[in-house]
Amino acid sequence: MFDRFDAADCDRRFGIMAGLGLNCVRQAIGVNHVFPYPAWECVSGGRGDPLDGGEPLKYWLSCCIGNARMDHYGKPVVVQEFGWYGGGTSRFLCDLPYRSEEEHADYTRTLTDALIPHVNGFAN
Repeated sequence: MFDRFDAADCDRRFGIMAGLGLNCVRQAIGVNHVFPYPAWECVSGGRGDPLDGGEPLKYWLSCCIGNARMDHYGKPVVVQEFGWYGGGTSRFLCDLPYRSEEEHADYTRTLTDALIPHVNGFAN
């Protein structure tokens, strides 16, 4: 993988522009992982619970698609940890509603159907 890697050239062409040389880091990464945690939208100031459907779900799906497309930069994208937390009191978010297995399955199907054209795989 690194037989043709020229760090100086990479930094010269891309590192200065990015400030962090992210394109150089990209060359060392085999796959990019996206972790779409839907519960963050439930906190105060969020767009609403995506599992309730409607506009919150539409907004969430557009964010997930945007992240998958943005995180591609020439490498395969794998979506990981994309289910629902299960509900109850969260130590780091807010109280989250409990969801049935059917609701979990519907959400997972909706998310994967929306992301399939934009990613290379799923690991949950």
